[in-house]
Amino acid sequence: MHFLNLDGMIDDLKANRISEGQSFRYLVGYFVVVGFPSQIFNSGEPAQKTPEALPLLIGYAIGIGLLYWFLSSVFRANRGEQGKQFFLRYFLLSWVVGFRSSIVTIPLIVIVSFLVKLEAVKVSTAVSIFFLALLILSVLGGLIYYILKMHEAFRALASHDQLTSSEPSVVP
Repeated sequence: MHFLNLDGMIDDLKANRISEGQSFRYLVGYFVVVGFPSQIFNSGEPAQKTPEALPLLIGYAIGIGLLYWFLSSVFRANRGEQGKQFFLRYFLLSWVVGFRSSIVTIPLIVIVSFLVKLEAVKVSTAVSIFFLALLILSVLGGLIYYILKMHEAFRALASHDQLTSSEPSVVP
């Protein structure tokens, strides 16, 4: 993997020397590097100075584990090393599936968040907990939809790739 050698990366990309497996490792590395600073710094203050540092770091480790599981599973659904265009497919499919998920999830989250704030002032703790649970379920529902649709899309593309690669190529 290239960490600082941009020219080497460019040369490898030009020569098509980056495998699907290497692309996958770069994608995982990207998410780890992008996510880490947000966990280290909490509201502009270093997390190690706050009492919440350990739960934040544990949450980050769990998140990285789940992210690796998800990316590994869609990478395998794309036929792993024999797959095609994992990066391109991941980002293009993420846009469409994420947008579709957001159409339902975001309005639901906004409505439930409003109800949580409204009901927290007026009613019992049990009702507030119910609305908070509904909020969490809304987020989880959107996430589960995203995961299932991404798997479905990658499996459909991999199936298509297998069919088209087994057919003899026609030379004009």
